[in-house]
Amino acid sequence: MEEATCERIIKKIDMVISRDPQLDEFDLVFALGEVNRSPVLHVEHKLGLESWCVKHVYAYAYAKILHAKRTKRHHDPAVLLKWTQFCLLIAPEVATFWNIRKTLLRQGVLSVDTDLHLTKLILSRKPKCMEVFQHRKWMYTNIIAKTAPRQANGASDLSQDNLNANYDHLDSEYITQFLFSELELCEWSSEKHQNNYHSWNHRLWVLQQFASHGGLTRVYQSEYKNSHHWVSKHVSEHSGLHYLQYVLDSLVSLVKEGKIASLQEVAPSVESTEKLYLKELEFNRDLIEQYHDHEALFCHRRFLLLRLRDLLYPGPQRTSSPPPPALKRWCVETVNSEWSAVLLGERALVNTCLLTSTYQKTLGEKHAQWLNHILAI
Repeated sequence: MEEATCERIIKKIDMVISRDPQLDEFDLVFALGEVNRSPVLHVEHKLGLESWCVKHVYAYAYAKILHAKRTKRHHDPAVLLKWTQFCLLIAPEVATFWNIRKTLLRQGVLSVDTDLHLTKLILSRKPKCMEVFQHRKWMYTNIIAKTAPRQANGASDLSQDNLNANYDHLDSEYITQFLFSELELCEWSSEKHQNNYHSWNHRLWVLQQFASHGGLTRVYQSEYKNSHHWVSKHVSEHSGLHYLQYVLDSLVSLVKEGKIASLQEVAPSVESTEKLYLKELEFNRDLIEQYHDHEALFCHRRFLLLRLRDLLYPGPQRTSSPPPPALKRWCVETVNSEWSAVLLGERALVNTCLLTSTYQKTLGEKHAQWLNHILAI
């Protein structure tokens, strides 16, 4: 393929991306061979590239980028942006392309909005791409959080003129809105790929950033509700359950520190930490009984039981080895009524699982062994 043709395809893709701010998806479209039309497809805010030309155009852009780095000659930044943009759409795992764009961001040649749009397009094709989340985190830490623009008209323009201006103080509301949009992006990318732990890790990081910008009650209200909704639809994904565990523990800590007034502001009808975990235990049991054969639900249940044991069990110092038989009897017979009810509930759950003939029975047996070794029942 001629270089002029490669350059023309790269320019066409750049034109589509720059002219359609609502563009939300990119992918490769299988095609057998070259035909007498453009391989760039743009339909209803979706961008496609026919597969027959990918190898040739990528090799051309890659060679141009490496040549520019090797010779260290001054190139038109707009050309470098087009080359790296195309290469990242095809192979976003290459750090060299991201590093070039970081340099251009620092120099003020590239706007943050442009890269936010590009990274979302890449996630539409590769939602589990760790490098994309790292780049968005870098943009927040190095540019957005340091030079957040104050918009008199309320718009969220991140043009470089604004980024380079002198601001008296940080616009916390702007950063808060950006972080909320990151939470939405994480949920969107998690829906696109099963067990997308890179997306969930980024979501954990975003949640941690809110501690510096206020609005914790609003954030945790949303995340507490959304996490339960997610878990109800994806009962086999431990990534979402792990995130819910983090939300619960963080919520308890924030209430103790006084950063959130009370648990009831986030979780209605929950007056205490014990009630919070008991409510979660009931929610988890409903999922186990409704959706059989999902080990992730049992693993999450063990996390909840350990938290309740620390809150309700007044026994002696516990070790990793099984307790003696006398402690087993004392555990069930003499502890407070709430913990006794929890233990009896676990026995009933195990017995229910053992009545089945599917993998649920095996999970019940494993849970019974865990209860015996860890909780001594």
